[in-house]
Formats: sequence, structure tokens, C-alpha cells
Amino acid sequence: MDAKVDGIYPVRVLKDEVLKWYITICDSSTMEHELKYNGLNKKLKYKVNDKKITDIAEILKTDKNQIIIYENFCQFLWSFSYSIIVFLDEAFIRPRVEENYNFKENELLGIATESIEAAFGLFSNPDVDTFFRLPNPEAKEYKEDKHVCAIEKAYCFGISFILLHEFGHQFLGHLEYEPESIQQQKKEEEDADDYAFSVLSDHFDKEYGNAIKVGIVISLITLIFTDETLSGGETHPDPHQRIMRIIEKMELEDNHNLWALAAVAFKLWAFRYNKPLEFPDTAESYKILFDKAFLELNYLKSPF
Repeated sequence: MDAKVDGIYPVRVLKDEVLKWYITICDSSTMEHELKYNGLNKKLKYKVNDKKITDIAEILKTDKNQIIIYENFCQFLWSFSYSIIVFLDEAFIRPRVEENYNFKENELLGIATESIEAAFGLFSNPDVDTFFRLPNPEAKEYKEDKHVCAIEKAYCFGISFILLHEFGHQFLGHLEYEPESIQQQKKEEEDADDYAFSVLSDHFDKEYGNAIKVGIVISLITLIFTDETLSGGETHPDPHQRIMRIIEKMELEDNHNLWALAAVAFKLWAFRYNKPLEFPDTAESYKILFDKAFLELNYLKSPF
């Protein structure tokens, strides 16, 4: 990424860490081939502005095959990751394992709520200063915060998934022609997701393998929060379907926390947009909870 661009959001301090993991994860021979023979721009562009989010990332032939990632979305991903992990730990798991647990006494939930509201504001009326007041990766006072520490690698792998998705379009030759139909264009997006997943999944057996899984799932989850439609429009598959496709590829155990994390995110989406998504207090497994929430989303997407 361009070292000359400092950035305006706290996530700017993680640029080098993201780049380190992206390079570590990428297949070097494939990358070299695309750089040498197929016109891939060797620089990643970290695009900075203080406007609302309109793009996440892209690779365009008109930009000399350069992969672009937008800092305002990076900040959204980080703040969302922090909040959803806090919600999972403090509002979902703890009440199920601790007797006499009291939500009202948990200050972390209030902070996480502020953080996610600030993140949602990035889609309408961004307030850059707010992100320096809330938990963030730049402030020294949060260096030992367990949730801030927990999401650093997951954030880096989430951004890596997005970058690899864009690189997948390059590798798969999608920049060389115009899709002939909406169906073909959506299939290309699925293929790019699958490419990114295949590269990252080669590292699932490493000590940081679970962080990769968390990063992939959270990066996809954020897509449902771009609006209330659950629609990918004419160019992308519906975002909740993309989550389902990829999380099923992970072959997780039925009580893996990622099923619960995705289910909690679905409930959060419903709360955000005032949708009537039923969320059972108990279920035989986290996967069953996810499946029920997913079916509810499908109903909300196509109620008739």
C-alpha cells in the first residue's frame, strides 16, 4: 500500500500489518505471474477521504489493474468487528453460562453500542473524531483491551479476504471481457469469493487459522449492513447468501462460535433496520440458531 498516504481514521496504523499478512497469505508465484504477464499493478491503493462510504474495494482495467481499498470502509470493518465480538461475548455467551448475569451492569455493551453506531454513521454522516474517542487500534489506552487485541488479526484477514477477492477477478480473467448477463456477473463474484477463500483456507491449520475464519466471516457479514434490502443488486449475489456459501465451506462444528457470531449479526441487522426477525433464546446448537436466523432473513427478503 502507498506508504505516503497516512490516512485519517485510526485503522491507518494497521496498514502495514494488513500488507504483511496479505503478502504472507498470497501465493507468491501466482502474484508474480499476474504482475509480469497480465498487467497487475504492483501497488495497492489505500484511498482516503472523509466522505460517506460508497465503495468497499475494486479493481478496474481503467485504473491499470490496480486494487483499491477504501479507508472509510476499513474503519467500518474494524469498528463493526470490535462491536460484534463484544456483543457475542457479553450479550450472547455470558448470559448462557453465568447465573444472575446483569446486562445493565456491563459498561462494555454501552461502549460497543456507541462504536457500532459510529460505524453505521460512515454510510451517511461520518464523524472522524468519534473514532478516536472510542476503542480503536491507535490509542495507547486500548493496547491491552482484550477485545481490541482479539480482533487485530481477524481485521487484517478480513481485509485480506477483500483484497484477495479483487485479486481473484484479475487472476480469473474477469477484467478481460464484459459479462454477457446478470447471472454471469453474479457468478463471477461468487468465483472471486471462492478464490479468496481457497487461498486463505490453505492456512486454516496454522496457529492463526481461527482468526482467518473470523476475519472472512466478519468481512462478509458487513455487506448486509450497507442497506436494508439484503440485495446484491444486478452485479452481486445477495449478501446473506454469500455468507451462507462461505461459512458452509468451513465445515465448522455445530457449536463453533462463528455460527453464533453470524446469527447475532443477523439479529443486529434486523434491529438496525427495524425488521421482525425472531431470535430464539435457546437452540440445540449454534448452527441450528444460525439456520433459523438465516431462514428468517430469507423470509424478510422474499415475504410473498
